[in-house]
Amino acid sequence: DAEARRAFEAAVLEHDLWAAAPAGADPAADPMTLVTGRAKDGTLATALFTARERAEATLPEATAVGFPGRDLLT
Repeated sequence: DAEARRAFEAAVLEHDLWAAAPAGADPAADPMTLVTGRAKDGTLATALFTARERAEATLPEATAVGFPGRDLLT
């Protein structure tokens, strides 16, 4: 429902989100390389996860890297 989605969108700004750096990439590099894929509409997208464990389970060959949600989404 719309109210739950608004609450999630507000809360995610205050928590860490997880992305994935390719195997062998330096997650401290600047700029950092992140694993990307194609969304259903064909646009390039970077997968973000709300839990490190989900990032690691979905992309086991990659290195999970955490960021403050506000830094990624604003």
